[in-house]
Amino acid sequence: MASGTLVSVDGPPPAPVPTPVEVSRASDEEVGAVVSGPDRRLHVGRLQSMPEVPLGLVARKLNRHTFWCGQSGSGKTYALGVVLERILTATDLPVLVLDPNSDFVHLHTTVPTADPVESRELADRDVQVLRPDSDEHPLLIVVDEAHNLCPPQAETRSAPRSATVWSRSPPRVASTASGCWSPPNDRPRCTRGSSRSATT
Repeated sequence: MASGTLVSVDGPPPAPVPTPVEVSRASDEEVGAVVSGPDRRLHVGRLQSMPEVPLGLVARKLNRHTFWCGQSGSGKTYALGVVLERILTATDLPVLVLDPNSDFVHLHTTVPTADPVESRELADRDVQVLRPDSDEHPLLIVVDEAHNLCPPQAETRSAPRSATVWSRSPPRVASTASGCWSPPNDRPRCTRGSSRSATT
């Protein structure tokens, strides 16, 4: 019998977990039930080992932390784009993307070969691209405790009701589905001032 760690892939394991646990290979039907059940509305692809089995995500479970990892060039950005697109077309969940690398600038556009129904669904969503040089939709991100990361400045140290704004200069534009982040060529700049007149 093999030994190892019991890892849950679809909810917590039954408690108490019997010891030792006998592990057997899941059948195709069992795998299909886990990855393409009725509550998995966000279709993101198919299993490589079983192309006939669709792979879906559960929208209600997206309110938790997610760790997206992989080597450079492994497809993290592409896969995340697929998930974001499915969230936009299949749910009413709000999406805010801070995109320093301009990876999702065209998230709201489709390619000519896309399915017409899915293209219409994506076009019907209210996707706003905010740019740092736009006066029409200015974006201000206030990081309340970012002052702890910045060295004190004598001229503003005693300013009443000070707010800290983590601002980025606009040499390069990065657009997002619902937000915009303008990465600088150097490190972030901390600006201190009145909370009523804080600007980027």
